Amino acid sequence: PVLVDDICFVTGGYNGVAMAFRLGGQGDITELHRLWRTERQPQSIGSGVAVDGLVYRPNAGPSTIDCIDPKSGKVLWSERSPAGSHWGSMVQVGGLIYLTGQTGTTVVFKPNAQKLDVVSVNPLDGATNATPAIANGRIVFRLDKGLVCVGK
Repeated sequence: PVLVDDICFVTGGYNGVAMAFRLGGQGDITELHRLWRTERQPQSIGSGVAVDGLVYRPNAGPSTIDCIDPKSGKVLWSERSPAGSHWGSMVQVGGLIYLTGQTGTTVVFKPNAQKLDVVSVNPLDGATNATPAIANGRIVFRLDKGLVCVGK
């Protein structure tokens, strides 16, 4: 799940359901709190992030990144990821979003409601299904060949 203010956005992997609902209900919240539901989504394994009221979601199967309005479920844009297919989750640090593909390539982009605004594409030597870890001004990547730490 990704929380956006008082909205919970969820998406199922392997072409599962996506939906959003308002927090705070009790019992069956379907009628009063569910905002929308879509039966079939792209293969999305990793979690997205919420920035400025929007959700950015990685999609593994089609190798795309989506920008979604969680209130309506509308996909504002969906673009091919320069990192390829990704199973790891996105992380947001310092106003940028980081997403590492299975080939070890990380795409860094600015949150933007209009388009995929790529800042850099950084290949590493190794494959991964992991999410980058952020700590003390450094990014740690777990690859099939070991760990890589990037930072000052």
